[in-house]
Amino acid sequence: MRRQVDGLVIGVLALGVGVVVAPAAHAQEQVPCDTPALVKAITAANAAKARVRLLLAPKCGYSLTTPLGANGLPVITGDVELVGQGTTIGRDRRAPRFRVLEVAAGGALGLTGLTISGGHTRDAVEHGGSGEDGGGVLNAGTLVLDRVEVSGNRAGSGAPGAPGNPGDTGETGGWGGSGGGVATSGEAVLRVRRSVVRGNSAGDGGRGGDGVGATSSGHGAEGGNGGTGGVGGGLAVTGTVELVDSVVRDNHTGGGGAGGNGARGADKPTGAGGDGGQPGAGGDGGAGGGVFSAAALTATRTGAFDNTTGAGGPAGNGGRGGDGLTGGAGGPEGNKFVHTGGNGGDGGGWAFASTPTALSASDAGRNRTGAGGRGGRGGDGGTPNGQAGSGAPGGDGGRGAGLALVKGGGAEVVTVSGGTLSDNTTGDGAAGADSGRGNADYLTYGNGGSGGDGGKGGGVHVDKKRRLTVDGTTIRQNRTGAGATGGQVRSAGGRPGTPGLRGRGGGVGASYYIDTPPSIVLTNAHVLANQPDDCSFRSTPDC
Repeated sequence: MRRQVDGLVIGVLALGVGVVVAPAAHAQEQVPCDTPALVKAITAANAAKARVRLLLAPKCGYSLTTPLGANGLPVITGDVELVGQGTTIGRDRRAPRFRVLEVAAGGALGLTGLTISGGHTRDAVEHGGSGEDGGGVLNAGTLVLDRVEVSGNRAGSGAPGAPGNPGDTGETGGWGGSGGGVATSGEAVLRVRRSVVRGNSAGDGGRGGDGVGATSSGHGAEGGNGGTGGVGGGLAVTGTVELVDSVVRDNHTGGGGAGGNGARGADKPTGAGGDGGQPGAGGDGGAGGGVFSAAALTATRTGAFDNTTGAGGPAGNGGRGGDGLTGGAGGPEGNKFVHTGGNGGDGGGWAFASTPTALSASDAGRNRTGAGGRGGRGGDGGTPNGQAGSGAPGGDGGRGAGLALVKGGGAEVVTVSGGTLSDNTTGDGAAGADSGRGNADYLTYGNGGSGGDGGKGGGVHVDKKRRLTVDGTTIRQNRTGAGATGGQVRSAGGRPGTPGLRGRGGGVGASYYIDTPPSIVLTNAHVLANQPDDCSFRSTPDC
């Protein structure tokens, strides 16, 4: 099946340069190979009261150099069809950042025989802001792609969180922009037929702001958490989506932002120094390397290949304890809860949230999920006799390298019938961090952080409150990632971190399984030759 779907790429591109036969429209216009002429034609089509088909010049490259707001072309507010023959519409690499096309709510856009490339939405500017979605196309209306390639587009990255005001926690980093190729919003409609979505990227999450100064109690302020990476390297969709005879490949979601550092505790010459601030957690990598769907989605004879999710961001470092008659503890103190490195993004090929989904004769192969983010080092104790802070645990590898059912607002069923999930690999866990250094050997604090676990579910992973039905699908030769080493102790009395475990469920894994109704139903499924095991959720005849 993979060879058939991979071969579809050639077929799609060949169709793009052939003669395009389209249904009759109310009006049509020839557009010369001239970008200002294309802008003028779209503007006029938006003002028309009926559908307008614009016949673009064959094998022309319409180069976009000047943004019209956040886009390279006018926002589609009417009913417009762009028909090409081996035609490209792309942002010039030297131009400012903007996406190629946007469809407004109530607008409709059909693309046929085109390539959409080079879009790059803007990074967030304000502290903690999120990157802009839809590197190639942003759709809030109706978008139909037929024999189209969406390639080499990128969503914007999140901005770093601001450092905290004195005594305040650092701000959380912004989310990365989603939908490197195409993003939809609200009740939008997207139909993709005989098309290719490849080489697109979602944006990275922003770094968490550092804690600054001490609180009123004298303890160091906490670092802010890193932002989550943007989801949907190729497609990030809501509303209603239909994919037919298409390929989604070589796309990548955003990495999680690093956590901010904890601040130093206050010095108190006449008392105990303040404890060091806790570090911020690393942000998780974005889910859905190929496709992230919170839509009512159907996919038929569509493959997701060689996509990857972003790695988790590293945790920040703990703050140093303040000096005093007795030194403050390094952050985080002793066995207190510590913020971890971020987890790798789930769903290397496909990631589905809370809406009904059906995949028919569709594949996932050679996809990977991101590794976890490393833990942050514990803070040193203050002088004298300050306790060492513990190292933060490393993050876990991303789950469900082929397909992941991620957390959502409901328990709708995802149905997979036919197709093959093979040669997918989950990410490795990240190393736990070392403790800080203490100034009192007799105190039993300052532990190493535990290592992160490898991602579960090499072929498929099902999260809590999600349901999966598989019928006639082959799940083979998938693998889970390795666990990582625990952190070391740098003061007497502490405990080294425990190592992480290899992920379970090389073929099918679950975070939590229930029998009634069953979280996972396998019917006529072929689950074989997965590592380290075929299934981890329960014993079934298919496993």
